[in-house]
Amino acid sequence: MKYLVVSDSHGDIMRFIEALEREKPDGILHLGDFSKDAEDLLCLNICDVKWVKGNCDVIDSWSSEEEIISLGGFRILMSHGHIYRVKSGMQLFKSAAEENEVDIALFGHTHIPYKEMNSGICYFNPGSAYGDDGTYGVLEINSDGYFLEHRYL
Repeated sequence: MKYLVVSDSHGDIMRFIEALEREKPDGILHLGDFSKDAEDLLCLNICDVKWVKGNCDVIDSWSSEEEIISLGGFRILMSHGHIYRVKSGMQLFKSAAEENEVDIALFGHTHIPYKEMNSGICYFNPGSAYGDDGTYGVLEINSDGYFLEHRYL
């Protein structure tokens, strides 16, 4: 199974369409800041879409700020990251990931691509899907495990 991991799209849905056409994923994991973009993609009925809201999603009152989902037997924490103050450091977010015993911890907010393996947990920020130098992530899960990497729009 293959998922696009995106964050901080800020209304630039056409960039999503490019990535969808290129990757042909089974689903999208949107990490907030314009979760409305994820809702719009859900309406297109192209693939499975899961999302959390970010600090710019104040009008989105019914989505949560974090979710723990299971894909292919892996527990995944999805958060925009602002509630853990990831711009100031990773400690709060790492503590939450460890407490929730996840395999993968996804976050956004900083607009900076990031990947770190620590204590058996993969911490991954796809960067920002907004603008000409946008980035996103690809999460592939198969019988051998999972693979996460950054890609450019």
